[in-house]
Order: sequence, then structure tokens, then C-alpha cells
Amino acid sequence: AALGAFREMASASVVLGRPDILYSLMLLSVSLPLWQKSDYNAATLLGKSIDSSGDIGEIRIALRPHLEKLIPRLLRACNDPNKQTREQMSTLWIGLTGGGAEARSLINKYLLSTLDSLMEDAASKLWRARVGSCVALAEIIVGRSWQDLGGGGELDSF
Repeated sequence: AALGAFREMASASVVLGRPDILYSLMLLSVSLPLWQKSDYNAATLLGKSIDSSGDIGEIRIALRPHLEKLIPRLLRACNDPNKQTREQMSTLWIGLTGGGAEARSLINKYLLSTLDSLMEDAASKLWRARVGSCVALAEIIVGRSWQDLGGGGELDSF
């Protein structure tokens, strides 16, 4: 699980052209109580304390400019066929977006770019990318109108 999640986080940081973001993503992804008790978690190794919400808040603020590119990748990874990768990336998603209504508002803000990216990944040669993208698309289009999804007006009859 850790390898799949790490691969997704590393890929996201490379696409953004910011390898330093990888460490922030790692800190957000290890926020489960089980990992906090371990002496060998990312936060301990980086000399950070994940118990303080200030650090997490600072990371969220620092990642805000990159959300447009991160959201589609994280949504796809949250729907990865591998259960362990999916669970760890879901933890990262909640750590980054706050989950619930806050996450939905971020998706709304970047909806069209997220749809474009997920549609592109749905045609990928990699089956994991296709599966994750299709499930993510199914999740985010529910309850939206054609206009919300970027569709044009009604077609005139012939």
C-alpha cells in the first residue's frame, strides 16, 4: 500500500514540477492514529509534529495554488483498484480538503479542469488510471446539470 500511495504522491509532485510537495503530501497521508504512534512515520522522520493542527493548516495553505492539478490526480488515486492505496490516498484527500462540504466546494471550484483531466485519464493506456478516473468521474458528476458540467445549450431540432 505504501508503495502505491507513494508512487501516486511522487507522480503528483513531479507533474507540478515541485518535488518538495511530496513531503507535504506524505505528512497529510499519515494522519491516522495508528501511524502517529509509530516511531517511523513520515512526520517523525521529517522532524515534524502532526499532532498540531497548525502544521496541517500551513500545509493546506501552501498547497492551495496547486489544487487545480492535484484534485484530479487525488480523486483518481482515491478510486484506485488497490484497496490499500485507495485507503491511504483517501486519508490524504481528507487531510488536504477537509472532506465533506469543504471537499465538494473545492471540486466545484475546479470542476471543469478536473473533468477534463479525468476524461483524459479515462482514455489512458494504464488500466489503473482508467478505472480510477471512471469511478472518480461517476462520483463527481452525480447531481449536476448539463450546464454545470460545461455542456452547451439545447440543440435545435433539425
